[in-house]
Amino acid sequence: MSTFGDLPPGGKRFTHEGIDCYVAMGPCSLNGYIRLPDNHPWLDYPDSLEYHPGIIVHGGITYQQSRVIGFDTAHLGDAWHPQSESARLTPEFHRGLGHIWEEHEVLEETKLLAEQAADAQHKEHQ
Repeated sequence: MSTFGDLPPGGKRFTHEGIDCYVAMGPCSLNGYIRLPDNHPWLDYPDSLEYHPGIIVHGGITYQQSRVIGFDTAHLGDAWHPQSESARLTPEFHRGLGHIWEEHEVLEETKLLAEQAADAQHKEHQ
């Protein structure tokens, strides 16, 4: 099984602050993911990480599967990415209706999420 399991193939993998990261095109938008290390304190959160008050990322955490968490860029104010499957199937839909997140923006947002995860782990081990 790969580091990022069932996520869409063909994305960009990288490591930031010691955290494995992945950016890939979803059905409507570019999405960012990180893989939390074993015994990361966020894994002990009693509810969905979507509600964790210490995680700040665009649109909140919208994906949580085992140790992989992520966010998407298909929220109010966002437009479907023109290279997404949904935009290709319905090109007239969402055209000009919001911000189209570029890859460099999603990479930066994913790095911010990785930095938060690394900080949380560091604080746990102090």
